[in-house]
Parts: sequence; structure tokens; C-alpha cells
Amino acid sequence: MRINKKKVQKNFSAAAAIYDHISCLQREVSQMLLSCLLPHLSSRQVPLRILDIGTGTGLTLLDLAASFPDSQLHGLDLAYDMLRQAQRKLNYTTAYPAASPTTSPGQFSPAPPSAEANAPPSTRANRRLFLLQADAENLPYRSSVFDLVLSNLTYQWVSDHDLAFGEVWRVLKWGGKFLFSTFGQGTLSELHAAFRQAYQRVGSSEEAGQSHGQAFLSSGELRAMLRNCGFSNLKLKEYTMLRTYPTVRSLLMELKTTGASNATLSRSAGLGGRRILREMENYYQEQFGHEWGISATYQVILMEGEKGE
Repeated sequence: MRINKKKVQKNFSAAAAIYDHISCLQREVSQMLLSCLLPHLSSRQVPLRILDIGTGTGLTLLDLAASFPDSQLHGLDLAYDMLRQAQRKLNYTTAYPAASPTTSPGQFSPAPPSAEANAPPSTRANRRLFLLQADAENLPYRSSVFDLVLSNLTYQWVSDHDLAFGEVWRVLKWGGKFLFSTFGQGTLSELHAAFRQAYQRVGSSEEAGQSHGQAFLSSGELRAMLRNCGFSNLKLKEYTMLRTYPTVRSLLMELKTTGASNATLSRSAGLGGRRILREMENYYQEQFGHEWGISATYQVILMEGEKGE
């Protein structure tokens, strides 16, 4: 799946200012992800260094800071404006400059573990949170530095999952854990079906090469990729989450406002043509409408792996 990263970056940057007010689903999945992690950690397993990939506005990072007050936390995101929101929310001073919009991710080489990382929490409270603008497929860290890598609803925006997961494996210490959530193939199935039907009704010649929405991987595909990258002790959970929206337009508006609009390179500029959109809305309402509005399905996949022998 080829993703237009510039479009992803632009979409999420544009949504940054209001993201927290409308990203209820993302917040709920983040809580589900943390609930899978926290109960299984003993006092001896507390991760000293944690990386949050796709940290967005920093809500998950805040939860991690509360759960692991003595840990060093790193938040990474492709969208600079998201990191600006996180910076304001976290209200911490980074120990090295946060990335600027013009900085290449490759120019950042975070410092290796130092004596400061082992200092008492009271002396380093303002230096334990770090924010970087970078790509999940090119993590700007040295190998074997993190005890835990976590990511919430980010990997659906990645083009090369093998490369991205391989980068996580590289930066994890031996025995380190990787937990992430992503959307599965059943996500927005109603919207995909409605767009396909709309093209059939209109008889558009564009249909064959058209992307009707973001494509998602199956849990089997994700499991195979993690195993190929070297992860072991794989665990998987899947959830089907049904959401209700007043209208089809309100669903589309939320997807756009949260930055989650289709960013595949096959997306046609004519996808939002008035006739196609009208036919899509009509079919969606006919097939998936009810007295409270319309339904939309999200298939959420939670996965866990370890960097082991």
C-alpha cells in the first residue's frame, strides 16, 4: 500500500488544534492499549525508556508519564503541528531541541543513555519527556535503547510495514516489548461498500483504478510481518467497534477533521465528485441507516510482541 506521506502530514497538522475534541475513538483505543500493558508489569519490569510512535497531541504520552513517573519518555510524530500541541500539553522542557518543520528526521540522533537518565526523578522531572518530528519508517535512534515501544492507531498510515516494524525491533533492547493498535480490514466497510455501489450506479470508468478509502491489513498479515521481523511471544486481540453518526456527511467530516481522510496515492481527485458523493450517501443511508442516523464499523487490532531469541 503506497501512502502519500506529505498528505498524511498535512492532514494531521491541519487537524491538530481541534484533534482532542473530536478524537473520542482514538482516545478509547489508547485506553484499551494501555489496559493490555499495565496489569502485566511488575515492579521489576518497569520500562526505563519508552517510545510512543505517532504520539499526536500527547494524550497517550501523558498517560504513560502518570503510569511510569520514573521513566524517560519519547514521543515521535510525522506532523509538526501535532507535536506543538503535545508540547503545550505536556508543559515540559526537552533536553534537546524539538524538530522544526524544515528539519530532516535523519539529522536527529538522540543522546544515548547517560548519567542524567539515572538521576532522581526530582532532578530530572522536566527532562524526561522528549518530542521529535520523524517518520516511523526511519526512527532516528540508536539500536537497542528502548525497553518499550508503543503506538496507537498509527500504522495504518505507513507504506512499508516490514521496514517500520524492523525499525522498532532495531531500537528495542533484548526482551523489550512492542505494543500497538491499528485498524483492520473491516474498518469503514460500510463506506467502502457505498462508494463501490456509487461507481456502479454512475457507471464511472474510473472505478477499476479507484481507491474507495484507506486499505487496511488483516491480523494474519500483521502477525506474519512481526514474526518475519524477529518478534516473538506474539499476542493478538481484535475488537469490532460500532459507531453511530447523524448523517453520512458527519462521518466524512469527522474523518477529514481528525486527519484520517484517504491518503493512498491511488486516490483520484474526482473521488468527491458531486454525483458520486450523492449516490454514495443515498446507498449508505439505504443500507446502513436507522432511526438514530447511520452506522460505521471500526475493526481494531491490538498486538504485542517481544524482541527475544
